[in-house]
Amino acid sequence: MKLIGLNSEAKIRSFQELYMKKGIAYRVYVRFPNGHAILSSKEGNKYILFKKEFFHTFPYKFPELVKSNPLFNTEGESLNVEVLKRCKLYNCNEIIILHPQETYKISLNLVLNFCTKHKTIRGQDKLNKHLKKDGFKQFEAIQEETYSFPMVLMQKMVI
Repeated sequence: MKLIGLNSEAKIRSFQELYMKKGIAYRVYVRFPNGHAILSSKEGNKYILFKKEFFHTFPYKFPELVKSNPLFNTEGESLNVEVLKRCKLYNCNEIIILHPQETYKISLNLVLNFCTKHKTIRGQDKLNKHLKKDGFKQFEAIQEETYSFPMVLMQKMVI
């Protein structure tokens, strides 16, 4: 499914509509302000998010991992720890990642096990601004913790 030119909300809506037509019966269970959502289906809850591009520098951030396994010498993907916490909270066993050209899926357990085993949990290089949790429209800079993994672990979803 190609999602070029749509905003993240429209991409999630397009994905949901397509899967409903196919009888898999996804419905939006929870929608988050950052364009992420949890979809409910016959197969359980799925966490869905849109990413504009891959983690291009994966091999450079983890050279020892790539050296020990050349299969991992590829682009990667990173998920913030907040995404993984939401997955656990809402019993999402699978994460669906919508890229402009393709749609991918990966199990939550695979992400957690791979990143823990291969030590690919890291703080981001840059600080990201987030709304403070005090109810005021003030931002704070946070160096988010991310779980990074190579693209070869994800499966393309054929629609």
